[in-house]
Amino acid sequence: MPKFDFARPDLDAIFVNEVVEHLDIYKASIACGVKPSAAIIYGRAMMLKTHVQAAIKDSLQRKAEARTITADKVAAEIQRVAMATVGEFMEPDGDDSVKVNIMSIMRPEAAAISEVSTTTTHDRDGNAHTRTRVKLHDKLKALELLGRHLAMFTDRVEVDGLDGLAAEMKAARERIEKNGK
Repeated sequence: MPKFDFARPDLDAIFVNEVVEHLDIYKASIACGVKPSAAIIYGRAMMLKTHVQAAIKDSLQRKAEARTITADKVAAEIQRVAMATVGEFMEPDGDDSVKVNIMSIMRPEAAAISEVSTTTTHDRDGNAHTRTRVKLHDKLKALELLGRHLAMFTDRVEVDGLDGLAAEMKAARERIEKNGK
């Protein structure tokens, strides 16, 4: 059985980070410098250490909390889609034309884009003409969802079949009061 140096806290930290990142004790052991032939044995031995288990559990919990979707995050994404315009992704290209600069689009703005397609055609002289199409997500749907989130719209619901319900409830209350509960 191979001998391992378990007295190095730096390897514990590397092991924990790798397990949290890849969920694989073999890869985590390799990252700690262990030979592939001994990686599983090392990984199992590391997983028996209570402080390593606690660190992995804590790191996984913090990672999950960071990914938690909240109503505010959802509303912010919907707002990005609802307020986006195609003009945000265009820039002047001289000669009264515009171009789409895909590289300048940042992650938050990219949420509004549903599709980007580019086609290149050639004219009779062999000149290439590139056309880029940017399609945004459904703006009206995003506005509707945002309005509902902000309670700007109220739906009216009609319920049929409740004729006489008030009288039945009154009679039930009277029976309860008469019987003393």
